[in-house]
Amino acid sequence: MNASPLIGCSGLICAVNTLPDRLSEMMRAKNWSHADVMRVSGQSSSTVSQWMGKGSKVIHTIGKIEAAQRLEAESGFAALWLAKGEGPKMAPPSAKADPLHPIVAQILDWAKGMPPDQLLKLYAAAHNLVNSTAPVPRQPTQARTEHPA
Repeated sequence: MNASPLIGCSGLICAVNTLPDRLSEMMRAKNWSHADVMRVSGQSSSTVSQWMGKGSKVIHTIGKIEAAQRLEAESGFAALWLAKGEGPKMAPPSAKADPLHPIVAQILDWAKGMPPDQLLKLYAAAHNLVNSTAPVPRQPTQARTEHPA
């Protein structure tokens, strides 16, 4: 049985978190059209229609991290939230100004060929690490000892 896209219910009214819902929310917030989503994401009209639940083939996630990143950079909505409905809805403010930090770009380049869902999670973790205000935990260094010759 598939997991339900429901994110919360109150009585008989339920909030739904589907890809078309997330994209519609972003489009309303940015006053974007279908053509704007195509332009920003770099995807075809057919792909965007499938994301929106129209046509013969319905897609439930954005499988191309680059498309989700471009949408994040222009809209401020987090790539992982747009792509899969996971994590915070909005990207950190610094993410919009600097959508692809060089470290994140290196990690994504290294991770080519990973399944899209794992790649999106890796991107989100790397992105959060780069934009975190907390210091990065480091391994303790071992004291060096001189050995007599």
